[in-house]
Amino acid sequence: MRRAKSHANGTCQVSGVRRTPANPFELDVHHLFDRAERPDLADFYDNLLVMHEDIHDGFHSWRRTKPCEPRHFAEYLTVAESHRFTTPAKERRLHRLMIRLARLQHDFENHFRY
Repeated sequence: MRRAKSHANGTCQVSGVRRTPANPFELDVHHLFDRAERPDLADFYDNLLVMHEDIHDGFHSWRRTKPCEPRHFAEYLTVAESHRFTTPAKERRLHRLMIRLARLQHDFENHFRY
């Protein structure tokens, strides 16, 4: 998780917003496949997504206590966070993220391949 945060370099990998002294916020590391349900992926780098704490908290409030998978996070982005993707550059960021989520979902759902 430290490696994922370090690689993000102070930037939310969802919104693209960078943490600065004028715009301080916490970055959380989210397990796309819930670590309790998929412990084999708990430390798998591609299963980790660094994001603004508000996005992370919002997702878990929306999902409640149910386990999560990449497809659930993709749904959350389109249902509850679409206001963050209003420019062409932000739409491209969302598109790339959706591809990443779909690939991870496809590669690891319903089976263990780690």
